[in-house]
Amino acid sequence: MINLLPPHEKRQINAGRVNTLLWRYSLLSLLLFGLLLVVIAGLYLMLTNNKLAAQAQIDDNQQKLAEHREIQANVNQFRDNLTTAKTILDKEIHYSKVITRIARLLPAGVVLSNLQLDANSFGKPISITAQGKSHEDALKLKTSFENSDVFTGVHLESVSTKAGAGAYPAEIIINATIKPEVAKQ
Repeated sequence: MINLLPPHEKRQINAGRVNTLLWRYSLLSLLLFGLLLVVIAGLYLMLTNNKLAAQAQIDDNQQKLAEHREIQANVNQFRDNLTTAKTILDKEIHYSKVITRIARLLPAGVVLSNLQLDANSFGKPISITAQGKSHEDALKLKTSFENSDVFTGVHLESVSTKAGAGAYPAEIIINATIKPEVAKQ
């Protein structure tokens, strides 16, 4: 095959082929660039949508957290109140129980006429005034207090008899110390 075309025409034909090839590559590049832009736009929209959903979830969680903080504050306040109540109850003294225990120690024919109890009475000497029928009742009362697990340091201070004082003419005054553990029972 002999090429009879002039060199200028040959160059024009080769340039036409190269131009067609460049045109195809340019078109393919523009098509791929457009596809890339569509993918990027789709990803951008998807990420924006995910961001909005995440922000809505964060706002919802913040609202729930605020509700839980209020509940947690109430729980903490309730716990503090329980601690305070426990402290108070641990220091609570059931005077009725203490008085009942003391009343059980009284021998027959003896009644209490004066007994003052407060939180400071426990572990310190106090004065107890009772009424009895005779001096023997005073000794029975002293012995009963000494043998009990309620009192320590029992001392008979005085016994006086008043004529015409009724059913209980003997006034008995005893000094004793109530054990501190009695207040906690």
